Amino acid sequence: MSLSLRLAIAGLVLLAASGCAQMAPNYNPSVENIQKLRDTGAGKVRVAVLEPKLVEGQKNDTIQLRGGVMTSPYGGKFTSYVEEALKSELQAAKLLDDKASVEIGGTVTRNDVSVGNMTTGYGELEARVVVRRAGAVRYDKVKSARTTFETGFLGATAIANGIAAYPELVRTFLGVVYADPEFIAALK
Repeated sequence: MSLSLRLAIAGLVLLAASGCAQMAPNYNPSVENIQKLRDTGAGKVRVAVLEPKLVEGQKNDTIQLRGGVMTSPYGGKFTSYVEEALKSELQAAKLLDDKASVEIGGTVTRNDVSVGNMTTGYGELEARVVVRRAGAVRYDKVKSARTTFETGFLGATAIANGIAAYPELVRTFLGVVYADPEFIAALK
């Protein structure tokens, strides 16, 4: 093997081992979720800052994916990712109003994507969702979602698939929240 080929291979190995941070894709609102919101008859709402109280080993600014790291495009925080996803769907449903007396907030308690398995990965998102009207709590429940996706034997493939799966995890989580009749009643 030539010296230049060995150096190229060594460079690729070092690059792969360095665990470069990669940005999660921006969130695109779900047509299905928007329609659910439109069909509720809910009034205008605003979105509060979501607080991170993650389980041990999880961070709000990164998600570990084998040898890589995923970061959020929204202020570098995954709680901000969920906030922006919620805002984008409420905006598309014409329900978002920063001056509304109804406020959706809460605490993210679990936020992870795992690509450790050679064939199947999963994502988990859990949060305590709180709806307040003029400061009074009208809804307070823990909601969660779990999604699965194909990973692959190669780390680069598994990492790319894990990153691509994150918006779907958030979309699924929001769909679970919107499907709760008590949540919808709290928005009215």
